[in-house]
Amino acid sequence: MFKQMLAVQWRFTRKTIAAVSVLVAILPALTMRISVVSTVNFTPRGLVQQSIALGFTLAMFAALTGMFVYEATWRSDTSGKNVYLLSLPITWRQFMLNRLSGALLLLLLPALCLWVGGVIGTAFVPLPPTLHVYALGVAFRFFLASALTYCLWSALVQFSGQKATLVFLAMLLLAIIVPVIISMTGIALPMDTIFRWIADPPSPVSVFFSRWASIDV
Repeated sequence: MFKQMLAVQWRFTRKTIAAVSVLVAILPALTMRISVVSTVNFTPRGLVQQSIALGFTLAMFAALTGMFVYEATWRSDTSGKNVYLLSLPITWRQFMLNRLSGALLLLLLPALCLWVGGVIGTAFVPLPPTLHVYALGVAFRFFLASALTYCLWSALVQFSGQKATLVFLAMLLLAIIVPVIISMTGIALPMDTIFRWIADPPSPVSVFFSRWASIDV
């Protein structure tokens, strides 16, 4: 059953997976090429800054990848109120485990391509002794970030259904407006403490705020 489900997931997501895999594989090479060609940025500090900017872009791609893989896999089922899924001769728990396992396997492909692209992209850059390549670490963060986004988006869709996008935008708007309204009332919020609670370990969301630099000290 798992092989059949994985084959169906691959058929629905292969275009997204292929596009993201190619893109993240060539991004490190393009970034390093820009750094080498630019006489201004081709310094240890410039290389690290370029790598940090690349990591920010990769973090966004990871989040979008998790969302797109979920949408490509589940949207037809949720729109049909899971009638077909409930008719399968397996329990709902087993189905969910199979679907999640298949999604994690598929999300490994872009991460592997990012690792290979990072290794190749940095192989031809003359690095000073103080800098090192962390292509595997960035690829692992990409996988964790895309998998976390898949799980969070899955929970949001399960609770809100077709209105998941609107609910997400409303939550994002509240996260921006509420602190402003509270500050206007004169109440002092420990924003630094709140942000550290969200962005630092052991918060699972900290994977998005960690250092994604493929070249660092």
